[in-house]
Amino acid sequence: MASLENEKKALIVEEEQIYAKLRTMPDVEKQYKDLLMDRENVRQNLNELQRKLQVAMVAEGMEEGRLGENFTMTQPPFLPDEPYKPNRIAIMLLGLILGIGISVGMIALKEYTDHSVWLPEEIERLSMHTVLAIIPHIQSSGERRKKIVKSVFIMLAIIGVLVAGLAIFHYLIMDIYIFYDRLLKFLNDRFYIHF
Repeated sequence: MASLENEKKALIVEEEQIYAKLRTMPDVEKQYKDLLMDRENVRQNLNELQRKLQVAMVAEGMEEGRLGENFTMTQPPFLPDEPYKPNRIAIMLLGLILGIGISVGMIALKEYTDHSVWLPEEIERLSMHTVLAIIPHIQSSGERRKKIVKSVFIMLAIIGVLVAGLAIFHYLIMDIYIFYDRLLKFLNDRFYIHF
């Protein structure tokens, strides 16, 4: 019985210690939040001091060159979000329109100046005689090789144009990652498409 009484007293003391720790836990959380707030205040003070140091260094440089009589910096300069000149989008659209127009014009000129005869009906119309047989074109191995090389070259040119277009878009207009993020946001807002 004495042993059980001693064990009961020890358990009661241990229970009180556990409850005391549990009661102090909200204080620890409050202290943690206070530390976070102090850290944020110190960071803001550091940023403000760095800005003032930058202003002071510029003013000191101006004083050394005796140029600071009428110079007062109210706030540090900022970089613009978009360039003022040149309007790269307008130049690229104009280049695209001119490229398509010149291509269509060259195709029309080649078609107009080409007087080749390709169809049997055209031969009948021009010669006033009936076509009896058509001999198909037989490709040699050299012609086949040229055709394969030409198709590979066209495929590489298309891939090169796409890569160059993406690089120009990325470096001159908008970062690809920002464009991707805006595109996903637009699809989500307008069409409720989620990726």
